[in-house]
Amino acid sequence: MAQHSGSDFWITIFGTFLTDHHYSRQAIKSYSIVAKRFLRYVESRSISLESVRPDCVAGYLRLELTRYRRKHGRNPGTMNDWRSHLLAPIHKLLTLAQRVWPPISHVDARVQWFARELKAAEHSPSTISTYVRISRDFLDYLHRKVVDLHDVQPSHVSGFIDRELQRYQLRHHRLPRRAVDWRCGLTPPIRLLLRKVRGVWPPPALPHPPIKELEDQLKKDDFAPRTVARYLFRARHFLRYLGPRGMAIEQVAPSDVRAYRLRQLTTYREKHGRRPLNERQWMTLITAPINRLLRLVFGVWPPGSEPDPIIEEFRRHLVAQGFSTAVIPSQLSDIRCFLRYLKERRKTLSSVEPEDVSRYRTNRFDSSAAAYGAGAVAAGSARG
Repeated sequence: MAQHSGSDFWITIFGTFLTDHHYSRQAIKSYSIVAKRFLRYVESRSISLESVRPDCVAGYLRLELTRYRRKHGRNPGTMNDWRSHLLAPIHKLLTLAQRVWPPISHVDARVQWFARELKAAEHSPSTISTYVRISRDFLDYLHRKVVDLHDVQPSHVSGFIDRELQRYQLRHHRLPRRAVDWRCGLTPPIRLLLRKVRGVWPPPALPHPPIKELEDQLKKDDFAPRTVARYLFRARHFLRYLGPRGMAIEQVAPSDVRAYRLRQLTTYREKHGRRPLNERQWMTLITAPINRLLRLVFGVWPPGSEPDPIIEEFRRHLVAQGFSTAVIPSQLSDIRCFLRYLKERRKTLSSVEPEDVSRYRTNRFDSSAAAYGAGAVAAGSARG
């Protein structure tokens, strides 16, 4: 439609348009009043009605709200009704001037395409509705971040989920009761959308030098294939944890490992409704692969720690005796616990008596039994 200037022209054809669509006299009068005010607003900014964009309408609403507050000393009683009173006439006027309003954005076009793909794949109406809603939120997030769908990285998906978690907390004043299930409700629509656009998602993982080095070392030390797989899984999971935080592995500090461990414990408790039955052993399974990975990167881990000469000597003794490298770490862990026990009692290895070993074994058994018993009670309570 050719461009025109002057509000009178638009008010005239707007009145005719409303009459032709059988609007009542009262509605035509109300719509025309709002349309005149909006036309004065856009003309004062040298914007033609044919080139009005959504941000212009939003600016007009902010101005009208400021005027209302100044006049009445308060917000409108019902904000939605007040907005509808203004937006309905403006949208009709802009539909007349531009044929389509609101204009179809890139996000809208992509969402409509995704909805058609879901319908063609014969998804249920409820699934289509859920997937479309989540994909729209994700696309809006990418739009604000100025990230094209073809350039999305796993860190962008993690950032979106973190933002949604913050919104959930603000809305409900708590975390989701089952965080894993809540997260799983968000990820399938996003993954399907990205697979439709890019063919493959998640993107193939590039080999990470420390991971490859860790794998080679574990195999060289004759670790069982199952243990190697567990160590590599945990190491990769830790690296994925670092990614969205913009942290390279060379920047890791002990506090980062503790934060990761705490997050894993929180996830465990949300999933199972209790703490691990043997929390110390569970923590070891989490941190041992990470510590091994970080020793490859830093040489010494944690920072400032040096191998105990006694531990090193005992390790060499075990190697000389032909112990398996998969068994040696647990043997060294037992010796470290025993040395800590002696240190707490201000005793040295040279002064150890058989009774000290017996007391240590009794003490260790009682502690383990108490921990296991507490965990079992917690598990029973959760089931009950």
